[in-house]
Amino acid sequence: MGWAFPGDAPSAKTRTRKPFKAVPRRIRRENIHALAHGLTARSAWNTLRSPPMTKRMALVTFGCQMNVHDSQRMEELMRAAGYEVSSEVEGADVIVLNTCSVREKAEQKLRSEAGKLKKADAVLVVAGCVAQQEGESLVKAMPFVDVVVGPDNLSELPALVREAELGAAPAVRTVFDLDSPRCLT
Repeated sequence: MGWAFPGDAPSAKTRTRKPFKAVPRRIRRENIHALAHGLTARSAWNTLRSPPMTKRMALVTFGCQMNVHDSQRMEELMRAAGYEVSSEVEGADVIVLNTCSVREKAEQKLRSEAGKLKKADAVLVVAGCVAQQEGESLVKAMPFVDVVVGPDNLSELPALVREAELGAAPAVRTVFDLDSPRCLT
């Protein structure tokens, strides 16, 4: 005789102590996704039922006024995704380095700051102009970077960070669509 897990259909051989409750299909799919990431069905179910913990994101901006604007956009996106935004790197779950390629020695500043943060137990994101220009080569030069995102792909940031938190390979999104740019929306 087996035990019933949420989403299992009841059968004559299944022991249940409580009446079976139907589980929405969406949750069963999420359980399967969680199982693929090494969680048990029970822990995945409990994770979905428990209230989300507030995650902290640190945002460090180097450079021009456009970077300040992009940082404000990233702040809005990440707050909407449930993150608390701070400028303090200490204790952050996600660290975003927003870079400018126009300012002098921007790449050196980025590499220096990222090198200091590589041992931090956080998702490390490089955004902005340097990320747009360097793309894949940033991940090759600094394999501890989890996400590289250009200005036209900022709307993807919350999803890319969630994937990185689940242990996905480093993601690079630096597509700049000249036909219908999204950078100002």
